[in-house]
Amino acid sequence: MRNGREPAGEGGTASNAALAGEGKPAGGRKPAGEGNAYESNARGVLQLYGAFVEGTPDCTLAVVSSAPLSQQARSALRASAERLGYGEDACAWIVLANEAGELGASDVLSVVEGLDPFGVVATDARAVAQLSAAFDTSMKVGASNRAACRTVAALADFEAALQDAEAKQKAWSVLKRLAR
Repeated sequence: MRNGREPAGEGGTASNAALAGEGKPAGGRKPAGEGNAYESNARGVLQLYGAFVEGTPDCTLAVVSSAPLSQQARSALRASAERLGYGEDACAWIVLANEAGELGASDVLSVVEGLDPFGVVATDARAVAQLSAAFDTSMKVGASNRAACRTVAALADFEAALQDAEAKQKAWSVLKRLAR
């Protein structure tokens, strides 16, 4: 007993349990549960920005695009997320503009921070620019960047890249930087 408190677990501390991998979420998911602050924040974001965001509170990868992505692009990104260790249905889909209006930089910051994903994919140059403005940092298109302790895969035009073998390989080389 130290400071009037018993250590967690048998003969160990909570940090020892964490180092041993106990309690680590399966499939790359964030911890879930009743009263989880992260899940509560994410639920609030999904409710407030529901016209622009599709996903679950435990998403681990945010995909930001200037317009809704095609089914082909979404399928490719889902498969990439699975292959990179984010698990099934890991993506939250954030659309900057649609019939409901447009998200500004402060909205994008609120959405990404509220969802709190491990990584972010910007699927086009406009999405990269909006994320750069949101996080007040310069991001290079066609590269892996950092924003608020997250890796951001900044792609020039993911939809077009799917139609060209060389461009698809370049996009995959950027996406691989998101590996968990």
